[in-house]
Amino acid sequence: MSGRKKRMSRAYDVMVAGHLCLDIIPEFPDRGGMTNLDEALRPGALLTVGGAVVSTGGAVSNTGIALKKLGHRVCVSARIGDDEFGSLVLHLMEKNAGKEGIRVDPSARTSYTIVIAVPGRDRSFIHHPGANDDYCADDVDEMLLRHSRVFHFGYPPMMRRMYEEGGRQLVEIFRRAKEANAVTSCDMVAIDPRSPAASSPWREILSAALPHIDIFAPSFEEAVCVLDTEQFFRRKVSGRDLIWHSSPREYRRVADALIGMGGSVVMLKAADRGIYLKTSSRAGFPQKQPAGRGFSQGWAGRELWCPALKAQDIASATGAGDACIAGFLTAFLRGLGPEECLRYAAILGWENLSALDATSGIRNWEETVALFYAEMPENDPHLVEEGWRRDEGSPVWRGPEDTMA
Repeated sequence: MSGRKKRMSRAYDVMVAGHLCLDIIPEFPDRGGMTNLDEALRPGALLTVGGAVVSTGGAVSNTGIALKKLGHRVCVSARIGDDEFGSLVLHLMEKNAGKEGIRVDPSARTSYTIVIAVPGRDRSFIHHPGANDDYCADDVDEMLLRHSRVFHFGYPPMMRRMYEEGGRQLVEIFRRAKEANAVTSCDMVAIDPRSPAASSPWREILSAALPHIDIFAPSFEEAVCVLDTEQFFRRKVSGRDLIWHSSPREYRRVADALIGMGGSVVMLKAADRGIYLKTSSRAGFPQKQPAGRGFSQGWAGRELWCPALKAQDIASATGAGDACIAGFLTAFLRGLGPEECLRYAAILGWENLSALDATSGIRNWEETVALFYAEMPENDPHLVEEGWRRDEGSPVWRGPEDTMA
């Protein structure tokens, strides 16, 4: 009886919580050059496009469905409206990941995003936050949470109550997740400079939340933004320029700042440059092992960089960061070390690029493992700083501050 209760207590591998919406993704034909959207969208102009992919989007959908396709038991936590878009979101989530834990708010509209994914340029988004703005700690089903080994939350900057009142609701969510003895993970999202989130005290919010977060996995651009939001928007630099023109030393500075605020594992996604990882070396980490398999030996005091895999014929990068996190958490749940976790994160990001939507390109676990052992071309991450080295056969580079012998 006790053994059965123990298994029942963790019925789910991952609860994925946070932002959920409907994605509408028009297909832009590749006309052999970059489409001038400013010209195409001027008053009176007509831009002919292909069919649209309609799918669920946001972290709950993107990461949750990817984890499901990788063989995990997944539950979710989100809020939608009682409308036509909401009915479609429920139908698609029930089909692809499960809808238990989704709260329907009769007074709200369902969130939606129009994804502008033009060949030859980065994505743009037209977004309505809808019911996501009212999501709060009480939307997290306590029973489902207690039955989950990992709790992952995505996109707090797109959810008003997550950054209001100094992030009180966000901190409370992660406090409850840690109290439920789950490994906790958090992803960010780009901040709209015209939204109330841009004037929120993100440093203070993260200082309160990070002590409850085991794995913090924003993009490098998002991390720079939340550490100094006002300065970030004054710089007006593109995400690609920031990713490629920043030295590894700058990535280390950003990760160290987040670790100093309470972070344990900081994973900075850097698009086609790869993924940077820095972990805390403070006493007690990573010996804590919540929810069965947790942080094994080999996690403390690490500095690693995993190159991105070279992709051909990219359909869209929509949800690539969410896919990376799904790959990382999958390897983590299987008891693998940080080197393997990063490689699987890179593989899932590569898989994502083959489809217009966020999850159609994701393969099952057996096919993904085969890619791990395959010879796959990589992008050069340009780690010109002295001290970076790569052991023979290793999937990652080790940084100057990596403590593994």
